Amino acid sequence: MPFRPRLWPTVFTVPAVLVMLALGFWQLDRLAWKSAIIDSFESRVTQPAVAPPAMIDDIQAWQFRRVAATGRFLNDKEIHLTGRPFEGNAGFHVVTPFVVDGGPTVLVNRGWVPMDRRLQSARPETLPDGQVTIDGIVREADRKGYFVPENEPGREIWFTVEPAAMAAHRDLGPVANYYIDALRPTVRPTVLPIGAVAEHPGPQRAPAVRDHLVPAGDHPAGGLRGLAPPAGAQGAGGPGVSAPAAVPATPATDALEARFRRLAAVEGALGVLSWDRMVMMPAGGGDARAEQTATLGVIAHEIAHRTGDRGPAGGGRRRAADTAGGPPTSGEMRRRHAHATALTSALVDATARATARCETAWRAARAGSDFSIVQAPLAEVVRLSREAGSAKASALGVEPYAALLDQYEPGASVARIEALFAELEAALPGILEAVLERQAREGDPTPPAGPFAIPAQRLLARDIMTTLGFDFAHGRLDETLHPFCGGVPDDVRVTTRFAETGFVSGVMGVIHETGHALYERGLPVAWRGQPVGEARGMVMHESQSLLMEMQACRSPAFLGHLSAMARAAFGGDGASWDPGNLRRVYTRVERGLIRVDADEVTYPLHVILRFRLERALLSGDLAVAELPAAWDEGMQALLGVTPPDDARGCLQDIHWYDGAIGYFPTYTLGALAAAQLYGAAVLADPGIPEAIGRGDFTRLLGWLRPNVHERASSASTDQILEHATGERFGAAAFLAHLRRRYLDG
Repeated sequence: MPFRPRLWPTVFTVPAVLVMLALGFWQLDRLAWKSAIIDSFESRVTQPAVAPPAMIDDIQAWQFRRVAATGRFLNDKEIHLTGRPFEGNAGFHVVTPFVVDGGPTVLVNRGWVPMDRRLQSARPETLPDGQVTIDGIVREADRKGYFVPENEPGREIWFTVEPAAMAAHRDLGPVANYYIDALRPTVRPTVLPIGAVAEHPGPQRAPAVRDHLVPAGDHPAGGLRGLAPPAGAQGAGGPGVSAPAAVPATPATDALEARFRRLAAVEGALGVLSWDRMVMMPAGGGDARAEQTATLGVIAHEIAHRTGDRGPAGGGRRRAADTAGGPPTSGEMRRRHAHATALTSALVDATARATARCETAWRAARAGSDFSIVQAPLAEVVRLSREAGSAKASALGVEPYAALLDQYEPGASVARIEALFAELEAALPGILEAVLERQAREGDPTPPAGPFAIPAQRLLARDIMTTLGFDFAHGRLDETLHPFCGGVPDDVRVTTRFAETGFVSGVMGVIHETGHALYERGLPVAWRGQPVGEARGMVMHESQSLLMEMQACRSPAFLGHLSAMARAAFGGDGASWDPGNLRRVYTRVERGLIRVDADEVTYPLHVILRFRLERALLSGDLAVAELPAAWDEGMQALLGVTPPDDARGCLQDIHWYDGAIGYFPTYTLGALAAAQLYGAAVLADPGIPEAIGRGDFTRLLGWLRPNVHERASSASTDQILEHATGERFGAAAFLAHLRRRYLDG
């Protein structure tokens, strides 16, 4: 299946560091204040519980005081606090009035519930009937922060707890002028709602869910002087390609390379912390994690600025590597430095605040399928993106959209993307119609019947990752709401999600993320810590995940191997487990509304729509208020379907609302590159498909290592592809692949 972002963040690029810088100064200014709160919390929460009072005159004297009470919940009066994640998963908090026996009515924040259990009918076990006893802590009515939108009672949209307003809206009569945070009975909860823990309950902002593909970390051999080509390669990446030339050691180059190694180490630490936040961090760790990432963000930004003090990144003497046929090492340094210094602190601060507000509003808008909720915040994000695009355009010497795109795909040509997308738009509708007609003649496949035990899926996933070449001594597999790949090359973190109702999605998610992981692991060790040693942008990264997922592992050869593995894992039997049926299940094509669920025939059309709309938004040709109508019109024109609501229309992706304008094209460009690379690999070694059918990926990986992975950023994406395949980057290989798989096979 196509890449699922998952989210936000995808790549720890300079914009992410700049945003953390702005948030970092804000967090560091509040450190002393928060420390005092933590001390107060820890001293009060450990005291014996008391009965909750009817009203509190001095709320600060009661803040975080432990209380216990017996009474009954008014479940028909509950209210939902929107946009509240738990361990990276989307959800909301349930606030329910509680009538204390012989005491007041007080609002109780009972804790977190996932979005798919929003209706009470979907969670009857969370609605206690009759007398219950609660354990919790006293909380002052929420003060609305700068990032937080206003509550909208008329729309049932609540961001903060306001006892008086909530009581009036639910016609409760008098209620206490505070609320209670219910405490969960165990640190690792097993029942809903998931309440607070008896530790400092600092705020935790939901992350944007994207693939976190972080730069390489520090390495003792990370310098650029005297670099040898990776083992088995000619030069750095195939015939006719040179490795970085030796660079004479000077104090200036030593200092510059040391700074970049230090920057890579800090960014790598941020990547691992981000993984932990979305996978393993307890809910109460959000405040401490914010301090950690903010501090590291400040350090990273300071290092990025200092790389321009002298030497190549600041426009000084050209390095020997740049004049001796080697890769443009100082060119990459200059590019990164230009991104880091193009924006003023005021613009960075304003963007950080605007995207935080917009993301929060987007979660509410998507939940309510109401674009009007996020229209104004998005307009501000677009305005600031225009300003940032213009500033970076001046620094990079390109147009504003190209400057934003450069954050995700260095040096990408907007004109070239337009030409490629025009070629796809002309060819794909005809292919789609022919595929749908063929599927109608063949009839529907029969998906294997479940349920599929999660432990069995985990074991199958690990077996598949090992088959593909993943090294568990340098990585791990975990579960989260949105699959992603993070960490650093020597410690790669892969995540996925499983569902008992089917194993197809989980398996292909693991394969996709393993493709990302294999690329990170294959980056040259000798170049670690320098821009030249990092992955060559998101197009190449997507090509590696989609090559594994779409090209290799949806092939008839591999599906025969997978059929045997799946039968053994789940004890499957019957025709539904046959390779031919599994092939039809895994290659089903249909018109759909949702990009992340799209097949490889229709997926590029989803991306083309987003590419055109974000360019129009940035240029001002499309007003933000016109976005829903333009989206619906584009979906009908490109895919022949019209979204019935905003949630399945322009609100389905987080990217724009989190400030990531310029990211979308890399998805489809990666698919084109994957087809071109796989075709070249099979041409060079015709035995690759047969080996894959036996579960042997060593031959494919043996071709990818020198031709792609070990090239890192020693050349542009176009240059790497042309050297590896002998052809200019284009759409021909992808279109030929679709015709072979869906029409000729």
